[in-house]
Amino acid sequence: MIKVNLLLQYLSLPPLIAPVKCSVLPLSNKADLLTRVAEVVQELRKNEVSVKVDDSSGSIGRRYARTDEIAIPFGITIDFETLNSSTVTLRERDSTLQVRLPVTFIFFPFFIFILQNAISKCNKKFLCFID
Repeated sequence: MIKVNLLLQYLSLPPLIAPVKCSVLPLSNKADLLTRVAEVVQELRKNEVSVKVDDSSGSIGRRYARTDEIAIPFGITIDFETLNSSTVTLRERDSTLQVRLPVTFIFFPFFIFILQNAISKCNKKFLCFID
């Protein structure tokens, strides 16, 4: 289904049938962040989660929009706080809900299935915000 969100249009495929489940987006192209991106991607692929990395120089909002357009249901942002506290921002495409959580949480097997049911419940335990 194609959804229109004010100025944005995107393809909304359910996570179970989306060919790519998750994007990984570094906030900048600093070497420390790119090293952490590689670690996260490797771990996700080890758990058989299809991943696309967008390390282009565009703004994070534009990169979210690009991944929304191609039906990627979840985005993981690696930022400088990731280096300090080993947390990442997890964003869900359709609601644009963002949750800050420990990076190890995204490595659980079947994490996509857990997220489908739990992302709206996470905001009670973790910092969450809407973009």
